Amino acid sequence: MGLNSGDYKLVGAYPIENTYFDLCDDDPNHNDISTSELIGFPSCPCCGNQFGFSHCSCGNIMCTGVEEISKCPWCGVEATFDFCEGSININRRKG
Repeated sequence: MGLNSGDYKLVGAYPIENTYFDLCDDDPNHNDISTSELIGFPSCPCCGNQFGFSHCSCGNIMCTGVEEISKCPWCGVEATFDFCEGSININRRKG
């Protein structure tokens, strides 16, 4: 089938409330996963943007859509997103 047994299919994105952060550790758990191991792009569960899994330079996850410039809700940086080659390591921290 050509699938790596270590790959993970992204089947959805889910909204969180601020109480989620009460349960989060401020120190990352260092259980990273490479984005090359993720299959699919879930849409944003809050606003319906096409991609609910875009990675900001601040390290957090945000949604992006067809807009020319997207603003990160975590750090406020405005950026233009596009598809690219390569991968990054992410962890379960925020986003």
